[in-house]
Amino acid sequence: MAGRGQGHRPQPGLRGHAAYGYGQATREGAEGLADALGLPDGARAALRKAPRRLAARPWPPTDPFVYRLYEVVMLCGPVFKDVATSCSATAS
Repeated sequence: MAGRGQGHRPQPGLRGHAAYGYGQATREGAEGLADALGLPDGARAALRKAPRRLAARPWPPTDPFVYRLYEVVMLCGPVFKDVATSCSATAS
């Protein structure tokens, strides 16, 4: 069995996370994303930079979908957290 982090393939959401500047790609990930999207060489370095932590959109969200998603997380987040915590406690 591979150790933690070995044999792991990044998920598509993480690639998008790096592409929007909210995550940091590995060297291989940056090269793969730049190749797949046909980005210039400078993009590889940009994808490997530390992520920015500023809001990319106005606050509160004005997009109805994003606002509803935010609302669900704010209303149901504590419940999701409690369920996840109890599930992880019973699994170990």
